[in-house]
Amino acid sequence: MLPLSVDVVVIGAGQAGLSAGYHLRRRGFAPASSEPDSAAIDPSSPSFLILDAEDAPGGAWQHRWASLRMATVNGIHELPGFPVPPADPRASSRDVLPAYFAEYERRYDLRVQRPVVGAAHG
Repeated sequence: MLPLSVDVVVIGAGQAGLSAGYHLRRRGFAPASSEPDSAAIDPSSPSFLILDAEDAPGGAWQHRWASLRMATVNGIHELPGFPVPPADPRASSRDVLPAYFAEYERRYDLRVQRPVVGAAHG
């Protein structure tokens, strides 16, 4: 069950969605969560929620070709505030970058809700 009320909803937890979450956190927004054991947010703080259709972190990188290596992704994967750790240039980007996205979500406590394939406002 998703939270009933949030100020901002971000659709997708790819590079743009995670970047939006990072910048919302920097501006004082708190991540909302449906998890019963997650830390409660201050009700006076504006809140945000990131929804993602995928089962796991990684955005579109999860679906890249197995032959796409870290040596050929040309730095287009970096997220704000957290450099990509050094990786073997021969490593598959569809393995390395989803792990980086997962760590980014943990590091900034973005509380991405997944999988969400449909939501209604009413």
